[in-house]
Amino acid sequence: MKRRNLSGLSAPLSGLLLVLSFPNFNLWPLAWVALVPFYLAIIHHRTHPPSPLPSPKEEKGKGGILTLLRRGRVAEGRGRVGSGFWLGFTIFLTGVYWISELNGSTPADKLFPWIGLAAIQGSFFACFAHLAGGVIPKLPTLARPVAFAAGWVTFELIRSLGTLNFPWMILAVSQAYGGGLLALQWVSVGGQWLLSFLIALVNGLLAEAWRTRAWKPGLVAGALLMTVFIGGAGFMASWKARLSAYSSDHSGLSVAALQGGREASDGVPDYAPLTEQAKAQLIIWPEAAAGPLVGA
Repeated sequence: MKRRNLSGLSAPLSGLLLVLSFPNFNLWPLAWVALVPFYLAIIHHRTHPPSPLPSPKEEKGKGGILTLLRRGRVAEGRGRVGSGFWLGFTIFLTGVYWISELNGSTPADKLFPWIGLAAIQGSFFACFAHLAGGVIPKLPTLARPVAFAAGWVTFELIRSLGTLNFPWMILAVSQAYGGGLLALQWVSVGGQWLLSFLIALVNGLLAEAWRTRAWKPGLVAGALLMTVFIGGAGFMASWKARLSAYSSDHSGLSVAALQGGREASDGVPDYAPLTEQAKAQLIIWPEAAAGPLVGA
């Protein structure tokens, strides 16, 4: 298979690697490299190369070389959009398969919401890929991964807002298991957005190191990874020390986590009785409990 054809598999490959890094599969280290194929596809490669174009001489009566350039830009833009769409579609088709179990009993009732959701989410990634692939190549080498990470987190935020929000498969969640818990400690500093930014940044740096065959981006990625995990270990040790000190002075803290299920859709009216029954010092509500309050 030719290399240009292999590049068309970059986005789905990134999607599968990313899904494997999330809970259930728990291969959390994959998140730090999963986006490398996707980055290369939108920044460096034409995922869907344009068809052979006629020579400027053949195009003389139709605008000549300017027509060729316009066609080339359109083809590259379509390639970036396709890469983004297939990344998002792969992530949500394989990562939220449980959606098919929430609707109806017939195959059509199960498949339509599942595939439809994957397609809708894929459109968000298509927009990101088109914008990122058009802007980032114009930046200096070490600035490209920063712009990529900032753009990725911005689109994570956008698809977490509004009536159609669906904040699943956020990069930071991939670190919720095993050694990834060290990296997860950075959420206490900058929320999930900071951790998602760091993961996307490392991916971008590793991709630039591969693309340019230069050592500097890879060295920065390695230093950043060491900072993330060593710093995370420090945060975790601090939290354990505080917990130990608290436990020695108190009898303990009772905690209750409430999950009302699909039927509890009215927010506070559904969860207020459950809260009274819990009789705990710390009671945690799920995100769905606040849905009616924010119009979600």
